[in-house]
Amino acid sequence: MQLLKATCPPCLAPPVRAAAKALDARPVIDLLYTKALDHRFQLLLHMLGFRVRPVSRLRKLLEFPADGSPGIVIVDVAAELEKGAGIVEELILQLSQAMVIPVCANGSIEFFRRCFRAGAFDVLDKSFGDQRLVGALQGIQASRHSQASSLAGARQRQIRFKSLTGREREVFRYLMDGFANREIAQLLALSPRTIEVHRAHLQEKLSVRNVAQMAADYSGLQ
Repeated sequence: MQLLKATCPPCLAPPVRAAAKALDARPVIDLLYTKALDHRFQLLLHMLGFRVRPVSRLRKLLEFPADGSPGIVIVDVAAELEKGAGIVEELILQLSQAMVIPVCANGSIEFFRRCFRAGAFDVLDKSFGDQRLVGALQGIQASRHSQASSLAGARQRQIRFKSLTGREREVFRYLMDGFANREIAQLLALSPRTIEVHRAHLQEKLSVRNVAQMAADYSGLQ
């Protein structure tokens, strides 16, 4: 052990740590399998840049801690279509924010229908071939990035809105109700010039160009 320490160049440590960090940053897919883990399918997910977390029981999957963002769950039901459809329905009921993708072998029309009716993001059949699977998984990855970006934007808007003072929120509510500056000034017993200043501060703090954009981005936060 001492020999390894002496001969290992110190300059290798930072690249190793950087590589490990990059691996941890990959999007996680929970792979729930009902019969046996399909290592070929698992390898395909790895090749597409996903970090796979295999689990054999639905109960165990539900115990994983949530990180605040919708997860991706692939359910490999193999040929157990009836049992698999039930698992998919229960999973979507329990994890309504997750992107659930059932994968089967020679699926039936009824299986596809049940999964989509339950709210599955997509349903894949291994008989379609690797190219079809790769295309679908790449679409899932793109949707995940779009969803994550949307959630990040919503959180940023909440932070901006919380930064408003009490008076700015009053002016904001009146603007959302369609009142003009002069009307708001009368309602709050302030000068129109003061309302103009509050309005300018609102646009700056909320990062909007005008009241129309303010209404589109923030009306739900009143």
